[in-house]
Amino acid sequence: MAVGTNAGRRIALADCPAAGDRAEFQGRKILTNPGVASATLDIYQQLVLEFELLLGTLANIDNPSTLFGFINGGGARTSTNVIGFVLDADALQTLTDNGGTETLTAVASPPTLTVSNKYKIVVRNGAVDFYVNDVLKNTHTANIPALPMQTSFRIIAEAATGATKAEIGTVRCYYLD
Repeated sequence: MAVGTNAGRRIALADCPAAGDRAEFQGRKILTNPGVASATLDIYQQLVLEFELLLGTLANIDNPSTLFGFINGGGARTSTNVIGFVLDADALQTLTDNGGTETLTAVASPPTLTVSNKYKIVVRNGAVDFYVNDVLKNTHTANIPALPMQTSFRIIAEAATGATKAEIGTVRCYYLD
């Protein structure tokens, strides 16, 4: 159930009051071979993840454990076969990882992460598009996971040195043909 706040809606407020505490929201979708979806043979040709997110104190977030996107098994950004937004030196980046080989790209003109923003990931035939507040920020065409997998979409923020939080607004994950 969504909770009304001054900043809008949120479905979860996850406080991380001390180092090592983790805020996590998880759902499941079957992501069948995202690197080679066929434009003519597959019924579903795109998988879309959209979510609203506000982060707390960035300096207190454990960047290697933080991921906003799709992950195959594992539970952190450092896992293999990942598609998502990550933090690197507290800066927003986009990541695709196929078997441990990564493409990591800085988000140009990044939003203020401590206010609510809308994030969107579109996995399509041989590419992944990353949007922030409905503006295309990056497209990855390399290192897209190339194996059929049951995938979790996760929003993970972990405290490293002190308290932080993740306020999660509306989340939706759906297929397009």
